[in-house]
Amino acid sequence: MDVYSCGLWMFIPAVYRCLFLLCMDVCSCCVWMFVPVVYGCLFLLCMNVCFCCVWMFVPVVYGCLLLLFCMDVCFCCV
Repeated sequence: MDVYSCGLWMFIPAVYRCLFLLCMDVCSCCVWMFVPVVYGCLFLLCMNVCFCCVWMFVPVVYGCLLLLFCMDVCFCCV
């Protein structure tokens, strides 16, 4: 994955060979939006509001497939 302007990210393996993207820095609480592209994931947008969801990525050939699963509690940076 690319290095994003807001800081450090950590990948944690999950079930079904998927990865949950967890925010681990102090500059965010951003909404990170990704689009599937030929050579990987492209950073698209970051807004200065908390987003009460977790991003889940399923690796595909030459890119990433974006799936969004909203949770009951905020999962943004602190």
